[in-house]
Order: sequence, then C-alpha cells, then structure tokens
Amino acid sequence: MSVHLKIAMKTRLGLLPILLAVFLSCPAVCPAQEYLPAKVSAALIFKILTYDRSLPERFGKEVRIGVLYDRQQSAEEAFAREFIEGMQAGAAKFKSDGLTARVEKLAYDGGISPDEVAALIREQNIGVIVTLSNDGAVLRDVAAATRAAKVNSVCLQQGCLDHGIAFGVLIKGAKPKMFVNVPRTREEGSNYSSKLLTLCEKVN
Repeated sequence: MSVHLKIAMKTRLGLLPILLAVFLSCPAVCPAQEYLPAKVSAALIFKILTYDRSLPERFGKEVRIGVLYDRQQSAEEAFAREFIEGMQAGAAKFKSDGLTARVEKLAYDGGISPDEVAALIREQNIGVIVTLSNDGAVLRDVAAATRAAKVNSVCLQQGCLDHGIAFGVLIKGAKPKMFVNVPRTREEGSNYSSKLLTLCEKVN
C-alpha cells in the first residue's frame, strides 16, 4: 500500500468520529431543514424584487418584507435570526426605481391560519412574505393569504413550491437556484420582467 493511500485512509477514518458526532447531535427535524446560507438567500430575494416592475405602483416608496417563522420550531427560529440580519443588511442597500425596503419579523407559535396571515399583512402593511416553513398546511395558508392580499410570496425550503408559493430560493445540486411559478406570481399581482424569468427554473 502506497504512503499516499495510507494517509488518505487515515484522514477519512479520522473524520468518522466528527461526522458521527454531528449526525447524533442533529435533532430529528434537521434532515427536513434545507436552507441556503442566510446571506445567499437574502441576496437572491432582493435580486428577485428588483425585477418586479409592479412594486412601486402597489406599495409606493417602501416595500415591507415580512419574515414568517414558527418560534416553536427550534431550527426554524435559529435560522430566522441569522436570515433576518441578512435581510436587514440587504434592505439597507436596496433601492429600485426609487423604492426602498424594510424588514419585519412575523413570528407565530405552532401554526397560523389564512386569516391570521391576512391580519399580519394588513396590520404591518406587508408587501412581500418570506416563509421559512416546510409545513404544507402553513404554506397553503400563506399562499391563500398572499393571493387574496396581492402580495408577493417567497419560500426557502425544498418542496415549498408544491403548496402554492410563487418563488422559491432553494438548493439544487448543492448550488443556489431560483424557482418560479409564473401563474402564481400573476395571481399575487406581480409583474416580473422576462429577464428574471430566464434566470429561474419554472415550476407548475
């Protein structure tokens, strides 16, 4: 056996205790939580918004972006803290056709109905909702509320577009990828340029 092969085997074997410790320390919810790094997600969301030509007409000089998450889901809440920081940093730099952005926390406990989502949109004048959930019932309720209120919806976890959300900022092949359901964006009142749509993978 060559020296290089022996070193490679020792290196791999040396990693086994570390990988095992990470696996054992991960709660049962971990495999279902598949977020991009928070700063990457935030950057892509602001990129998406720069291509929505309807935002100034619908929301005036400022669009409020609500980050919706469940405080009872530990992984979701932990990601929310980092993600909101990234979104706030992005909002401070965002300007598109005279439009600025502001980020709001929209936290709930254990579940949320379409009426409750609608109330948050109305009370905080939300123009875009980014949901961190991968719960199908929550996603369907969010989608119903955003369509009714004519506000944009974005999700960040695998499978979330199956439940009616318009945009997904997701992982594909270990790389960031934007996904869009074009009919849903129209139902929400958006008017995205064709240039953005060519950068996204389309889903139905």
